[in-house]
Amino acid sequence: MSKRLATLWPADPHTIAKIEILKNYLKAWFRILGMTRQAETILYVDGFAGPGYYTNHSEGSPLAALNIAQQAISDLGSKFIAGRLHCAFIESDPSRFKVLESVVALFERNPSLGVTKLCCEFADGIEQIAKDIPGPFLAKAPLFVFADPFGGTGIPFLTFARCMQGSAAELLINLDADGIARIFSAESNNNRDAQLTELFGSGCWKRELTAIGEFKRLSVQILDLYKKRLLQLPGVRFVWSFAMRGSKDAINYHLVFATKHALGMEKMKEAMQAIDETGSYSFSDAHAEQHVLFRADDAEIYAAELLRQFDGRTITMDEVHAFALNETPFRSAKKMLAVLEKQKRLKVDTFGNEPRRAGSFPVDKVAALHFGQFGATDTQPDFFQ
Repeated sequence: MSKRLATLWPADPHTIAKIEILKNYLKAWFRILGMTRQAETILYVDGFAGPGYYTNHSEGSPLAALNIAQQAISDLGSKFIAGRLHCAFIESDPSRFKVLESVVALFERNPSLGVTKLCCEFADGIEQIAKDIPGPFLAKAPLFVFADPFGGTGIPFLTFARCMQGSAAELLINLDADGIARIFSAESNNNRDAQLTELFGSGCWKRELTAIGEFKRLSVQILDLYKKRLLQLPGVRFVWSFAMRGSKDAINYHLVFATKHALGMEKMKEAMQAIDETGSYSFSDAHAEQHVLFRADDAEIYAAELLRQFDGRTITMDEVHAFALNETPFRSAKKMLAVLEKQKRLKVDTFGNEPRRAGSFPVDKVAALHFGQFGATDTQPDFFQ
């Protein structure tokens, strides 16, 4: 999101798409946790909340989250067993915060729905919320943090590390890799080193960011390093990013999702696919007038990547599933495995030699996956047609 000085402003198409992704995920998140987390607080934090709506769109991220939370409570009825759904909003701009207070006031009447509003910087707000509602930051109570800052600063990595201490914590971050690249390239900026160290949580950027003078490559290095840092946090197993593009088809920023649980990643990719007709999750305003809004993903392309990763090895379904979630747009590896089996680059062992239909990979039947060359290849591209 580019910097704007107005209290209210119009939402770009990619901003509206981002809100829809958030809504789609929260529909599943609030519902699943509301039915399973008995007496626990379910905490959602919007770290850069804004005023709550746009001049051309009635729902910003705060109203979107509150509407979804309230609907989940109503729809579940007696099946809602969680202690409370609590939504916390942090906004540092006083004029925007004043508008935010007014638009969320109606939701504060719901006894099952907690609302916290803080006018302060993101890191300070997280510390205050952690003091007031400590459970999700320390134990197993669920926590989802959405951070959508203006530009590439204001998101200390150590604050995200603080958020991810709990066993059921998740992050969705708007990472302005281009903005961070501009900080890196501005060597005359006296605050440059401190800003980059704050963004990555250490001085790792000094050895990892090597593409000096190559802006596009540098932005990719920044994204890769950020994802690597998230995967280094205790318990984080899955990190996925997808590009949000502007009116000239240039990438504006990446939404980066981090979770400790496969189901969370599956549901986030499902949320992305809900606004994506092809499955690659790369929204582009430049193509918004077309029926297909995203570039097509290709099972055969990703199958080749899968084979390169595991060629000559024997692995489990859990291992290949983790690869699919972290390295491909897919929610499972099954399409890629089917391609490789048809190409005779995969051999499947089942428990007790139980029969299995070719091209199917039921988790309860597959004991091991062998990658290699097991006969003449068949690379016909119409396997799924």
